Amino acid sequence: MNEKPVTVTRRQIQGKPQYRGVMMVEIDIAYPRVLTKGSPAGQVISVFYDHAARRFYAYASRKLYADAVQSWREAQKNGYPFHAYGAGMTYEVPFNHGGLLSIYYDQYTYTGGAHGTTVRHADTWRAWDARRLPLNAFFSDPGYRNIIFRAIFAQIQRDPDKYFEDYQKNVFQYFDEKNYYLTPRGFAFFFQLYTIAPYVTGIPVFIVPYELFGDMLKIRPV
Repeated sequence: MNEKPVTVTRRQIQGKPQYRGVMMVEIDIAYPRVLTKGSPAGQVISVFYDHAARRFYAYASRKLYADAVQSWREAQKNGYPFHAYGAGMTYEVPFNHGGLLSIYYDQYTYTGGAHGTTVRHADTWRAWDARRLPLNAFFSDPGYRNIIFRAIFAQIQRDPDKYFEDYQKNVFQYFDEKNYYLTPRGFAFFFQLYTIAPYVTGIPVFIVPYELFGDMLKIRPV
């Protein structure tokens, strides 16, 4: 496995578009820049996240801005306070080892009300050639899904009150193989807000140790 070093640095886009002197949307977007020594792969990966960040900025500065202006007008007309909308993006690098790179990023939007909404995205890269690895690339046997589900259910059963009562049906319904990333301890699988648990639980994440997969694991992250 190619182990050329991978460096990840932070880039940022910010904005506070106004209407009639009032800030409508506060935008704060952080995204990764990836450098791979001796390979152009880092540039390819960086362009991927640059495009994701700029698409989100365009959404916030156009669609959210227009919605916020409408909300401000209604607030002015009806005499109630206006709360500026918000759009934020943050990222984490939970794994960067042995030529494998996992990055996940959260996109948060606030449009008034008690709280905003967060959507998580994750990608795992083969860093020397900028290939995004689907989950099944790590396995030689499709039985890996059974191991994942057993591990998730075992973790939920330790504290079932954090989840909806029909969590088993929801896990099967909302499990998405794209929603994974690597960690030093194992694969991390996450579910979006409100899919298997209330908002207060946050984004549920389940770590499934690599050793549980035994010989069916054909790419070993650690």
